[in-house]
Amino acid sequence: MWSRYYRYADRHFKGEISTNFVQRYWEMAVTLALLDSGFSVASTDEGPDVVVNHADGRPAAYVEAIAPNGGKGDNKVSEPQDRVFWVPHDDIILRYTNAICSKLNQYRKWKAKGSIDPSLPYVIALNERAIPMSESEANPPRLVQALYGIGTAFVTLDPTSLATVASGFKTKKASKKKNGSDVLLDGFITERLTEVSAILFACAPINCIPNDIRKIMSLAHNSRALNPLPKGWLGQVSEICYTGERVERITY
Repeated sequence: MWSRYYRYADRHFKGEISTNFVQRYWEMAVTLALLDSGFSVASTDEGPDVVVNHADGRPAAYVEAIAPNGGKGDNKVSEPQDRVFWVPHDDIILRYTNAICSKLNQYRKWKAKGSIDPSLPYVIALNERAIPMSESEANPPRLVQALYGIGTAFVTLDPTSLATVASGFKTKKASKKKNGSDVLLDGFITERLTEVSAILFACAPINCIPNDIRKIMSLAHNSRALNPLPKGWLGQVSEICYTGERVERITY
């Protein structure tokens, strides 16, 4: 991967990958995914991690990578101390939303300074690998729960026959921090995150890294984005879309 990426690395990359491996690895993986999709990319020490360019060199989109860890304080996600434990899905989702908000705030600072073009798509590449227990997924996936207001799956049984009379997913538009404050979870079906075009998501690296890193990535589209991405933007990446009635996963 390094033999392909080194020409795009900033001056801090080699010094920091030994102390902040997951974050710096993720920047490399995202860049290679874009290259594998046929894009021309550029990277500088200032501004978004990756600028996706048109063939003539004009910017076409911005991609900013983040790999949050378990966090600090009351909402910290820690490694389990027991051999049997519950995966704290709600707390992990809060790490997602915190990371997204931090990158959205950074985007707004670049926009205020005039260092980016606000008419171009902005993609946040989110890697959950540094969050403890993140390898264990939920149903529906935590990324869906964090963005589309959908909660956990349910089944309703007839108490006499035990036949299934209803099933589906709960609506969940907010989650509570330990201090009681609400964190909204419907940013991709409301107007709250319109500057974010999509979330590129993965849990990486995994034990077996595929030759094409896109095979372990998902791309969640913002249905209310000011600058939406076209479907199939990254080729072989699995995509998550809200149709107005349901959330669907499509693999191109």
